Amino acid sequence: MRSLRRDREACRVATRRLPAAWLTLVACGLLGCGGGASSSTDAAVSTGGASSVAGTGGLQAGSGGSPGSGGSSGSGGATGSGGKASSGGHTGSGGKTDAGAATSSGGDTGAGGFTGTGGSVGSGGGGAGTGGRAAAGGTSGKAGAGGMAAASGGAAGAPPAGSGGSAGATGAVPSGYPAPTTANRMTCKAVALVTSTNGDSYCPGGGTGPTCLECLFGGDTYQSTSTATAQGTSEAGNYLVTVVVGGAAAGTTEITAEANRQLLGAVTTMAGQSATFAFVVNVRAKEGQPTQDVAAGYPGLDLFLSGPSGSPPQVSAIGYALAGTATKPVMVYVAGDSTVCDQTDLDYAGWGQLLPQFFVPPVGIANYADSGESSSSFLASSAEWGAVKSAMTAGDFVLIQFGHNDKTTTSADFQSNITKMVTDAKAKGVTPILVSPPARATFTGNTLSDQSSLHTADMQAVATAQKVEYIDLTAITTDWYNRLGPNGWQAYHALGSDATHTNRAGANAIAGFVQDALRTQKLSLAPYLRPR
Repeated sequence: MRSLRRDREACRVATRRLPAAWLTLVACGLLGCGGGASSSTDAAVSTGGASSVAGTGGLQAGSGGSPGSGGSSGSGGATGSGGKASSGGHTGSGGKTDAGAATSSGGDTGAGGFTGTGGSVGSGGGGAGTGGRAAAGGTSGKAGAGGMAAASGGAAGAPPAGSGGSAGATGAVPSGYPAPTTANRMTCKAVALVTSTNGDSYCPGGGTGPTCLECLFGGDTYQSTSTATAQGTSEAGNYLVTVVVGGAAAGTTEITAEANRQLLGAVTTMAGQSATFAFVVNVRAKEGQPTQDVAAGYPGLDLFLSGPSGSPPQVSAIGYALAGTATKPVMVYVAGDSTVCDQTDLDYAGWGQLLPQFFVPPVGIANYADSGESSSSFLASSAEWGAVKSAMTAGDFVLIQFGHNDKTTTSADFQSNITKMVTDAKAKGVTPILVSPPARATFTGNTLSDQSSLHTADMQAVATAQKVEYIDLTAITTDWYNRLGPNGWQAYHALGSDATHTNRAGANAIAGFVQDALRTQKLSLAPYLRPR
């Protein structure tokens, strides 16, 4: 059972359903997944709706890009202590605190996503806007994502929990990806809920549950210390994963991986129906943060399935294999602090953990963000920026977000640090996208307090000077918090009181805002987004 480690700056998981991916219906008979599945390719599969900053509607091609701005300044909470032992889990230890504030490579072009013909997407985004029709077919090209994305609406203050929709589609596993097998599915075992430090119950991997399955393809020896094991090191890499969701019985299935990373929001299949999904999963010897004193976790690839007891998760086949030269993924590296990192404590979540669900192959997310890091400390760390710089290759992307822990960093030094990261990325043929940090949920009366300490102007200045893309996440989240108001933000933040760090619902909402910004600004990552 996975340890629930009390990182010093993370966020409580809320029980709201996460945005679901666009899916492809595949007859079980065709894939050999059994269970008496229908051979029809246009049966309905219900998926949760995706969130949106504002209802955009219609179709959009989502290519190109434009520079922007951003930044943020230091925050910090109390030092984390050893976490409470979770039920059936391991006792966790604290992570490093943020300094400052209060409480707080080109890919395989043929390996596109599953864009299909047929049906319409159901309403999403908390009911604020309806989904558009999926474009038929589409070419994968550089992005590997077929067709045009159907943009669904959604109010900025609305959490991502749209009603289900149906989609008739045909598709196939991307070229070079492993065929899913029932033998691999047999590795998955039913496991009990675990209890977070705050006393909330979740499935291992962060799923809502209460029905939980654990699929440990590298072994079930859990490393509760922060020291990477030899097996974990040898089995690290980028894995290509295929999953057939659905089977003989109706079910609702949510898929997570590694340190609570969301691969797929809740997908509902009717009896005898199935949908095939493909993912790129970045597996590291230390599953979560690079330098924090948190559990290294299980070796190799870990997948987790969860769903409600009345409609338990249904997965009939799984395929996995390390990516090779012909199937090299396009990696999106993440450089940042605790607000974006892969948190191991289920009371907390960084928005980078919720980002994978929005992308199709050949894209994978490699999150090297780490709690407490400033632009200076991250740049100087061989395990952080050094590791990112070493791993990234031409055609990859890197999202760079700093500011929360740069309270004592001068504007000149901050700009110099970010510029260094940008020029390092450019030198390797990697596309940098600068992101200003999420605002802090601190209010003066009914209005969010001043956020100018977050180095947003400095981030924007670097983006403009270097002519690179930019997402002003500070402005986007400021608008969101103002909509939520001084008595509404707590539902999206760790323990209901941490003004800096989000829980899983908050991280999911912010990851959705990043997705929306990529689409609406037509940034260079947009063609890789999973169609809604």
